[in-house]
Amino acid sequence: MYESAIHIPSHTPASGRQNLLAMDDDRALHVSSPGKPAWRELGAYAVYVSMGRPFQLHHADGTSETLDMARVRPYVLHRIASTDPVVATVLIEAESIDILREAVAGARKPVMMYSIGKDSSVMLHLARKAFYPA
Repeated sequence: MYESAIHIPSHTPASGRQNLLAMDDDRALHVSSPGKPAWRELGAYAVYVSMGRPFQLHHADGTSETLDMARVRPYVLHRIASTDPVVATVLIEAESIDILREAVAGARKPVMMYSIGKDSSVMLHLARKAFYPA
């Protein structure tokens, strides 16, 4: 599945968490501990898989579910909370490339901020796929 993947292992010394980011031409895989629950709205399909105990998927309408695996559509506000140390996240971003191209086409001077973090690495990967070679 990831024959031509880019693997970016990272270690966050403050929390002691291990992370892995792997990308190929079709998808990005991010595996890490869920950390502090935060509301997120991703521009890709997100598939969350528990590596042990079930996790809580909280919805913007106040409802929640206890699951071992969940699929969340792009641009749906949600939050993951888990006592398990690892939850795998697979981002399927084919739609994200189209959205990125549309956003850039509608902007006079598009800019992308880069912070060297995992999210920025995924955005850089998407931008390369969307615009290189151009």
